[in-house]
Amino acid sequence: MRKGDVLFMNMNQKQELSLFAEELYRYMSPATLNQLAIEAGGMKRKRKCHGHHFLSLCVWLNQQVATTSLTQLCSQLEASTGVLLSPEGLNRRFNSASVAFFRTVFTTLLQAKIGGVSKISHSLSSYFERIRILDSTTFQVPDRFAAMYPGAGGCSHKAGVKIQLEYDLLSGEFSDVKIEPGKRSDQAYGATRIDMIQKNELYIRDLGYFRLQDFKSIQDKQGYYLSRLKLPTKIYRKEFETVVFKTKPPQLKPVYIQIHLEDIMKQLQPGQVYELHDVYVGTKDKLPTRIVVYRCTEEQKQKRLRDRAIREKKKGITYTERTKLLQGITVYMTNIPTEWVPKEKIYDLYSLRWQIGVSR
Repeated sequence: MRKGDVLFMNMNQKQELSLFAEELYRYMSPATLNQLAIEAGGMKRKRKCHGHHFLSLCVWLNQQVATTSLTQLCSQLEASTGVLLSPEGLNRRFNSASVAFFRTVFTTLLQAKIGGVSKISHSLSSYFERIRILDSTTFQVPDRFAAMYPGAGGCSHKAGVKIQLEYDLLSGEFSDVKIEPGKRSDQAYGATRIDMIQKNELYIRDLGYFRLQDFKSIQDKQGYYLSRLKLPTKIYRKEFETVVFKTKPPQLKPVYIQIHLEDIMKQLQPGQVYELHDVYVGTKDKLPTRIVVYRCTEEQKQKRLRDRAIREKKKGITYTERTKLLQGITVYMTNIPTEWVPKEKIYDLYSLRWQIGVSR
């Protein structure tokens, strides 16, 4: 690496690192990070490369640490922290103890984040033993890993990795962490978690995991779910009609009448919330549920339409006019009793998963 490159990197990275360090040290001081690294077994007390140095290198100073050469990493470490380390010495630090150190740091930061946004969830602890949120993130890896981690396609890279993470919002503990091929769908992974469902637990999931069979399983096991409704899933109300027979008494026959979301949307003002009780979703196996409809503001609607237009162009698909029209509302389905969470609070409860979503 040329001297000019090092000086340029030194100025820019030191500025960025100072901002990152300021935020990180709100929760953990350098001394705390160093102690965590020692306890994990990855660092020695008298070594010149401490835990906070190694964390900075892997998490912040280099966004492609897996593909950057050890020599370049050592140069970046020296330029930004003043720590001089040989490529061999750095290589020895990439071990299971370092993984344990990073895991501890991540868990600590996540728990601190949860503590700041979970006032709503803690108010529900008398109803739910756990509030489990399942989320994922996908990122590209070098093509040589395509056999083990095939990507989802749609880009020049053939390989991709997906991380599935499930955590309990009440305790901050991880229920499951799994690494899998980038092409595997969230829906398929969500189905593998059905056997783990427990009574009196709430499961919050986004549209990627949407499967009516999963919601039925949660309900059958006396658990609770909260999800957005995936279009074009149909909603019905149940009525009864009298069937007259010649040789036996009249009988009541259930009839399912479809409810059209377009009609509901026309009745609502921006920001207004509407609820449907005792309704059913699904054309084949109709699942009894509770529906909450939120009318988006004009700003929210326009943003959604812009995002749809980008996806249409990127993926070469065309959304139906009905799908575009219904961008004006957000529809949630849940079996949480109204007495526990009224319709006005459903949006706030679901939005907790956005505030603590998995990111790269």
